[in-house]
Amino acid sequence: MELVPSDDAVRERWGLTPEQTAQAAWCVAPGVRFAGAAAVGLAVSVAWGSSFPLVLWRVPGFGRVADAAYAWVARNRHRLP
Repeated sequence: MELVPSDDAVRERWGLTPEQTAQAAWCVAPGVRFAGAAAVGLAVSVAWGSSFPLVLWRVPGFGRVADAAYAWVARNRHRLP
């Protein structure tokens, strides 16, 4: 996994718009795209070398709660340290 800045070349390579990358983090690979909380969950899973973060999405309602939490953080990130 590689973390890259959201620049024009990266967006063009993966077919993302500036608006999409301004609103959410993305994990992309050929044929798959994850945004927001799912992207963070995938990144954490890869970084830890564990499927545990991804297993959480199987818990009923977890995805909805994770998306709401991600949206709140994204809206308020300018207030966070």
